[in-house]
Amino acid sequence: MTAMMKKKILQLQSSSGFYGAENMLAQLALALQGSAYTPVIGVINNTGDPHLELIDFAERHGIERRIFPCRSVLDRSTIRDLNDYIGAEEISLVQTHGYKSDFYAVAATRGTKAARLGTCHPWIVNSGRGRFYAAVDRRILRRFHHLAAVSDSVYSDLLRAGLPAGKITIIPNGIDIRPFRRIVDRGMILQGYGLAPESRVIGCVGRLDPEKGQHLLLEACSRLLMEDERLVLLLAGTGSLASALKSEAQRLGIAGRVFFPGFVEAVPELLAVLDLFVMPSWTEGAPMALLEAMAAGCAIVATRVGQIPDMLEEGKAGLLVTPGDRTGMEEAVRMLCQNRRMADEFGRAAAQKAAAEYSAETMAGRYRRLYDQLIASPPAA
Repeated sequence: MTAMMKKKILQLQSSSGFYGAENMLAQLALALQGSAYTPVIGVINNTGDPHLELIDFAERHGIERRIFPCRSVLDRSTIRDLNDYIGAEEISLVQTHGYKSDFYAVAATRGTKAARLGTCHPWIVNSGRGRFYAAVDRRILRRFHHLAAVSDSVYSDLLRAGLPAGKITIIPNGIDIRPFRRIVDRGMILQGYGLAPESRVIGCVGRLDPEKGQHLLLEACSRLLMEDERLVLLLAGTGSLASALKSEAQRLGIAGRVFFPGFVEAVPELLAVLDLFVMPSWTEGAPMALLEAMAAGCAIVATRVGQIPDMLEEGKAGLLVTPGDRTGMEEAVRMLCQNRRMADEFGRAAAQKAAAEYSAETMAGRYRRLYDQLIASPPAA
């Protein structure tokens, strides 16, 4: 199939780092390569707080990319730049990932033939600003031709917001399974993190923000870390709570056993050395970090939120706990730390589930079918 025959899909994001939504976008763009659709990663670059990790990813993987500078909350020049680009490149469909890209896509596609597809991740509503942006986004999404919800819970949120069911398709996130199946030198990776070869590692990967629940994880693990000198806790990621979590570890008397490596690019290598992966979130959709842990065959403890119960087959591929239940989380972590056979069984089940249902190829196939429909005959927005 020649490049002339391919249709271009602009994957548009206003990024604040490289987190779950960015990872999902990146995985989708990779999986679309070689198909009838050419992915273009577009980043609305907030010049006051620039984040071009997605552009760097696109460059490393040979994916077409474009930066759209944005100097204010409402920058008319950004709308013009986007509109010019969509017209000049004959973009067939703009797929968005977040409230800001939702707004700019609606404004910039007027007068063009490009269809609008909004990918809906969970709204973060733990602050007044978050609630305001979510309220605005609910109105903006009415102007899209179609919406893709990444989980059942997001689908339910959209229905409660008054968006019609016929306009929404549930498409779970997916990842490239292959990097998580590689054989690695565990001792060398542990050494890279400054950990002893005999260390047993409990890990969490995600933004260090309130909705991710790492404070609860620190409390749940504090007694275990004191009981077993081999155990360490590794909290990978960046975010607003980094300093507070370090202070909390100090207060609990476990600062020397808790490690904060920051943003980790080599996630497959990190997951390969974990004895247990824990996701203590208060809210999630279909979290990419959990999919990666599943693909790596990690034993998992996670909260019963969003799509997580379905992803872990209601406890068949990992242990589920109620969000906010510190005692329940401590008991689950203790159980899998002390029962290696059970942990191994959960890890195998999780890896099988990830490969069967949550591969990037499966996700991309579902999106391609949606593209076919929207580009052939976009419904009224």
